[in-house]
Amino acid sequence: MTLPETGHGRGALRTRSLHSGDYAITRLTQHGGAHVELVQEQPGDAYILMVKLRPPHSFELFVGGEPRLRVREQAGQPGSLCLVPREAGVRLALDAPFDMVQFDFPQRALEEWAAAHGMPAPSPLRLPPPGTCDPAVAALAGALLPALEKPARVSPLFVSHATQALAAHLLHTYGGRAVAVGRGGLAPWQEQRAKEKLRAHADGHVRIADVAAECRLSPGHFATAFKRSTGCSPTAWLASQRIDNARALLRRHDLSLSEIARAAGFSDQAHFTRAFARVVGMPPGAWRRQL
Repeated sequence: MTLPETGHGRGALRTRSLHSGDYAITRLTQHGGAHVELVQEQPGDAYILMVKLRPPHSFELFVGGEPRLRVREQAGQPGSLCLVPREAGVRLALDAPFDMVQFDFPQRALEEWAAAHGMPAPSPLRLPPPGTCDPAVAALAGALLPALEKPARVSPLFVSHATQALAAHLLHTYGGRAVAVGRGGLAPWQEQRAKEKLRAHADGHVRIADVAAECRLSPGHFATAFKRSTGCSPTAWLASQRIDNARALLRRHDLSLSEIARAAGFSDQAHFTRAFARVVGMPPGAWRRQL
């Protein structure tokens, strides 16, 4: 079920929805500056999963009237997610512009998938920290974007397969008993050193083995620990940093797109344009004109 919206500011909230069995999938897009509130007042044994294609400038989450999360200044990375239980009503307050894909589904849908595949009944999902980068969920959301634009033309089988893939991934990644955050991850000094090393080579010309050596780990151990600590691989983390850096530079109107491309670590302007449009949903020049 799509969250009803209230808000004020420039532009209107645009929603496009698909339904498949117990799943409701909605794309929510707000261009221009506006404060928007999304409210789901019907509690239940269910979840709301939000994938941020273009993160809002601020993001506040309330469950059962109680604040759960407040993020200011670019709330999350493109492709990051927020998974919350629809246990006592959910309210979101966001400052536009933003672009998100929302999945709304009951615990029952996960239980039915598990039963169909000979698995024991799953316990409630372990909720990842808001802003976790999950490439698999982001890829599923991206694959559904064309269908959300023209729902009348989409194959129901395609949407069904996408929701089944989502259930499989959520149960595999976040199902079962809660796992202590950071267990098996990098020590704070290792995470800081790894990020410094990666930022120093924003063009991507750095070997994972070299970053791992800075942390006194083998490449395999480092890659696994880095993902456990940050929620994404070193390559995905560095790619998101390039986009974040580019966004900051685009706010400076004294720099050309080619200068920004070089400064943010892209090989050329064409590479920058492709990567930016793939993550943000529009070319950098168009994004800059909206500021």
